[in-house]
Amino acid sequence: MEANITSQLKIVPYEETKDQEQKNDEAVVLAELVEWAADRPAWQQDALRRLATQNDLDEEDIDELLQVAKGIEEGRPITLNDIKDPAAMTDTVILKGIKNAQDVNALADDQVLSFCKSGLTIIYGDNGSGKSGYARILKKACRSRSPKHDEVLPNVYKQNPGIPRAELDYLVNGNACSAQWQHHEVTNPALSAISVFDSATANIHINEANDVAYMPFPMQLLSKLGNNACSSLKGRLNDEVKALENETPATIKNPKCSSNTEVGKTISALNGSTDKDAVELLCVLSEDELTSLEQLKTDLAADPEKTVNRLRRQKSMIEANVFLIQGIRGAVSNEKIENLHQLQNDYAVKRDAATAAAQDLFKKEPLPDIGSEIWKELWEAAREYSEQSAYPDNAFPVTEGNDPRCVLCHQELSDEAAGRLTRFEGFVKDDTKAKESEAKVKRDHVISELRATDIPARNIPHIIDALRAEVGDEDLLQTLRKIIIQAKLRVRLLTDDPSTDLDKFPQIETFPAAEVNRFTQSLTQRIVALESEKDSDQRKRLAQELRGLQDREWLGIVKEDVLAEVDRRGKIEHLKAVLKDTNPSQITAKSTEISERLVTNALRDKFASEIDKLKVSKLRVELQQGKTSYGVPHFKVSLIANPDASVGMVLSEGEQRCIALAAFLAEQATTQSRAALVFDDPVSSLDHNHREAVAERLVGEAKERQVIVFTHHIGFLFWLKEACTAQGVQVSYRCVSRGSGKAGFCHQNPPANAQPVEDVIEGIQKRLDNEKIHHERGNQEQWHLTVRSIKDQLRDTWERSVEKTLSPVVWRFGNKINTKGLAQVTVLKMEDSVTMREAYGRCSRLLHSESFEAGSPLPDPDQIQTEIDTLKNWLDEIKRRQDGVRPK
Repeated sequence: MEANITSQLKIVPYEETKDQEQKNDEAVVLAELVEWAADRPAWQQDALRRLATQNDLDEEDIDELLQVAKGIEEGRPITLNDIKDPAAMTDTVILKGIKNAQDVNALADDQVLSFCKSGLTIIYGDNGSGKSGYARILKKACRSRSPKHDEVLPNVYKQNPGIPRAELDYLVNGNACSAQWQHHEVTNPALSAISVFDSATANIHINEANDVAYMPFPMQLLSKLGNNACSSLKGRLNDEVKALENETPATIKNPKCSSNTEVGKTISALNGSTDKDAVELLCVLSEDELTSLEQLKTDLAADPEKTVNRLRRQKSMIEANVFLIQGIRGAVSNEKIENLHQLQNDYAVKRDAATAAAQDLFKKEPLPDIGSEIWKELWEAAREYSEQSAYPDNAFPVTEGNDPRCVLCHQELSDEAAGRLTRFEGFVKDDTKAKESEAKVKRDHVISELRATDIPARNIPHIIDALRAEVGDEDLLQTLRKIIIQAKLRVRLLTDDPSTDLDKFPQIETFPAAEVNRFTQSLTQRIVALESEKDSDQRKRLAQELRGLQDREWLGIVKEDVLAEVDRRGKIEHLKAVLKDTNPSQITAKSTEISERLVTNALRDKFASEIDKLKVSKLRVELQQGKTSYGVPHFKVSLIANPDASVGMVLSEGEQRCIALAAFLAEQATTQSRAALVFDDPVSSLDHNHREAVAERLVGEAKERQVIVFTHHIGFLFWLKEACTAQGVQVSYRCVSRGSGKAGFCHQNPPANAQPVEDVIEGIQKRLDNEKIHHERGNQEQWHLTVRSIKDQLRDTWERSVEKTLSPVVWRFGNKINTKGLAQVTVLKMEDSVTMREAYGRCSRLLHSESFEAGSPLPDPDQIQTEIDTLKNWLDEIKRRQDGVRPK
């Protein structure tokens, strides 16, 4: 059977019709597709078989294919017998209207926006009229490439708005249908045949690669294999993976660690093979690391300048206290004690020598202890009194001269007393006594220095507590405390008896200089680092060190979760190995190959044609085949001279709009569908030349299918109208307006400034006929409003009437002069101008606030009727004359 089908798939010569060529091409490609599938996984072969014989895969199909993918069941591969005729008819879908819009922007919910079933329907609305609300409904319900963030919002002024929704009426191959549209829900798939173009679509066409609209049957099979089968099986397998991943605690899913630390790298690379012992080791911090962690937290969290000042004070405090301890420790070292012993011995020897000399010299004196310390103090006091007060001009002691006296008892000096004073002074100045005094001074100086280094007992706890707050090393603090106490004991012994033997002094600890320097050097480094620039390498190193320590501390908290995750990842990796067959890369490659044969060339040719029709061929752009994903081909707009450049960055906004419109229309032309096309403000950013070209192109499309155009540009409306007249296309108008608090009110007529002047005059006449009753009933307030409104309408209509008389040659939205109509302008006379200017002036004077406030009567209906008749007659007369000279 397969051989028979193969023999039927023959290649038809290129000269045959395009449709026959495409059909035969598809048949050949289908045969190749069956051969290609033989090398695919069993479940993909089975999926292709099912897709070839049915429209899509249902849940039961996916369940069965999943069993095949897991190897639990065997699949059935596709054969040529499973291929059906690829020729398929495409439905024609036509929009009839939108009604019952609820909670869509500020649209009124009782309106119906209808569309003509053929030709061109123009929906005009000013900004804020609600026109865009209806367009957004179509963009969501039909086929549009609007970005995801282009949402349909409810009425923001409504207290409790519901979900935006509306009802759409449409025809499918002439059969009436209706669909309920609700935001974020799938509408009837038939509506996806209708394509919508707007400004957001334009940007996507220019800056992104898009799906092609036309997809031959072989590509449909591959698209569904990729989009449905691959993605569905992938989803089922991923569900099992996610079930395990959902067991992952939040601490692992969103780890509170930096990605560039050792912990962060370990967590980011966590898998089933992660070394658990390494994790255990990584989360243990030493005492030094804990100390560094706290210091870094403090340093980097605060103001660097304030932290530097604090660290400097901290360093100074440590150095000051250490200096005190070093001072007392150094003052009572064994060397210093030995030195003091020497000074004490020297003093003792010289004191004994002086004492012996004094005893020999004064042994016959009547009083004892001459030469003793107390005596010497008395003697020096007598010397000071004599030299400063009693005998300031004489050397002490004064024993000669006029009435010499003892400076202590003031008795006259006898020869014996004078001799005694002389002997005493000689003793004091004797070398032996001077040496004793000198030795005593040296000894006392050392003892004084020793006492100066002593630390009061009450200060010891304060010193240790201050160091504890900054150093924190308790063993070091106890050593320093022992040094202070041991040194104080030595000070006490030395000051009590400088001659105390060395072996009687308590032992003293060696000063821990290295440990103390470690702290001061650390502070110095921190100060230098903090004083450096914020982004310096030193500061970065500190920040990185802090992150590393913090992350290790965090790891210690979540260690059990991490170890459990290692086991969990092992299970997940096993499941993910099964997922590899759901990778659609080879499906994508095959679809790209097919799209190049069946779609791309036709799409490129059509794009070039559209570029020419829109008069932007000078830009030299082309449509290129892009990547294919899940079996769906993509294309993009590129510059011929530089395909890699971004078109959106090179071309102007107006040029981009024309190119995007060309891409959109080219894509539509590749389909066999004649479904409706919707354009929402297609000429934004375009100049008048391009707007006219776009108008002509859209009207040309309206010959083949229903075309709907939303616009707020009155000039574009006239261009569309002119193009419809020129090409013989039926045109219908709708107008959307805003009321008080609501928008989206729909009208069957075009806007007033787009209506024929004759229709406007007729409307003014009807209004006068309907509202003159206000004047008849004496309702002056309402009649005042009527007069004001009709006055404004008459003035505007006079201006448009003048424009109409000149339109055979030039009109306000045109960009060229029609010289053929020049003869029709020559029928104008001076009287026409006078009549127009006088009537225009009277309209301006119909109502003046000054006269009304002064009590002047309002114009009556007859006066207004006269002005309407004048305008109508003026316009009719000129038209009669122009018709008489209309060019053939």
